[in-house]
Amino acid sequence: MRQLQITVGAAGFATNGGCSTISLGPIMYGGGAGGYDDNGVGIAGNPGASGGGASAVDLGKAGCSGFIAGQGNAGGCSFAACFYETAGGGGGFCTRGGNGLTNCAGNGGSGLPSSFGGVSCIYSAGGGGASRNSCDTGGSAGSIYAGQGAKQEGPAPRDHTNGCPNSGSGGGGAGYGSTGGSGIVIIAYPDSGYCGFGGTVTKSGGCVVHTFLSSGLFVANARSG
Repeated sequence: MRQLQITVGAAGFATNGGCSTISLGPIMYGGGAGGYDDNGVGIAGNPGASGGGASAVDLGKAGCSGFIAGQGNAGGCSFAACFYETAGGGGGFCTRGGNGLTNCAGNGGSGLPSSFGGVSCIYSAGGGGASRNSCDTGGSAGSIYAGQGAKQEGPAPRDHTNGCPNSGSGGGGAGYGSTGGSGIVIIAYPDSGYCGFGGTVTKSGGCVVHTFLSSGLFVANARSG
């Protein structure tokens, strides 16, 4: 019998995304928090498996990249000229975040599509950047699992959205902070030879799949006979 401690990375809120681990090493980080405006001072987004979008007042600065190599590209740069203040989008697993433009904040970088273990998701997408003025629009999320950036002022303002739980995706840039998506741990093995316990257990493609949406214990036993 072998026991493995499973830790699912926590979502970031004004902090880095937490690290998902299986006993001895990192697997995937939770998504980074989006940047925000603290009484006119731009607070940068935080890294995770993907980067959170920058705040609209975080002028000239890039959105965050992923926390460790191989888990996120660089974020886009923010933009400021005349009445335009737009933030760069957070970096995603597959592509960097978009730069802020004259009338639109940067979009989040694209994430990694996966159906591993029969669980379909786009992991580690970047959050969209925020815009500050009435003529700007917030950046789009890098996937449906990441957060969109806020349009903070003017007619038809748009609030940010957070990264979806268990996607490792970044939160959108916002005036007061956003939350990235938490991580996930999936263990799959052929449906023979072992009998495991822990997490949500399903079967897919001839494999037994253990999905951990929160931290727990995985126990593997060799089958007799």
